[in-house]
Amino acid sequence: MGYSEPPIRVVRGLAALCRLAEHPALRLALIGETPRAVMQAHVAGALPGEGAGLLLGEVLQDAETRQTLTVVRRAVPVDAAEAQLLRVTISAESVGQALQQAQADGAGGAWVTVGWFHSHPGLGRFAFLSPTDLETIGRCLPFPHQLSLVWGGDELDEFAVFASGPGRPEPMPASCWEVQNDECVAGLVAAAPAAPAAPSAAPPNEDGRPATAAEGASARPAGIPATPPQNDPRE
Repeated sequence: MGYSEPPIRVVRGLAALCRLAEHPALRLALIGETPRAVMQAHVAGALPGEGAGLLLGEVLQDAETRQTLTVVRRAVPVDAAEAQLLRVTISAESVGQALQQAQADGAGGAWVTVGWFHSHPGLGRFAFLSPTDLETIGRCLPFPHQLSLVWGGDELDEFAVFASGPGRPEPMPASCWEVQNDECVAGLVAAAPAAPAAPSAAPPNEDGRPATAAEGASARPAGIPATPPQNDPRE
């Protein structure tokens, strides 16, 4: 079972909308308060075994700084086929059912799978990714803007955030992610202005040198304008 890479929405002025973007790190995460509460309730209810589920949301990227912000808008618990202290097994069918239910409950079609969550009960306060976790991430959620949230602590009341590939998933410093109330998260996403599309480069000449604007125009099929019309982001 695998998932496609989340699409990235390129925006302008991310730092003006989200104080996290003042951090120099290129990878940031914003988690809604409701998803956090849903995750905690699910992993607590799965005791003494592990609990798991998917994270839905979207990915924003600042056109200038190239910072990316993974926004978690919804947590979707997934029923486990088998839950043990150190292992949880979920089927492709249960994942599909959970996603269908989330959409039926009102999750927007624009939301995509931006990560997953699971718990390590009874293993203390130190959050980590087990070899099985690493295998799961590499097979199903390997893309750079996807997250893995691992719940731990004595009362399963803490979690750590790991960012996927390339290479081994790395823990995100606490200064690079935060939990905010749902209204603030939704408002930030709605207010992020789209960046203008970059102009298309003219195709090269047969000798490999870059084409001039006139040569590029002559190489285009009839009816294709030299500069495609751009949508006004304010519309």
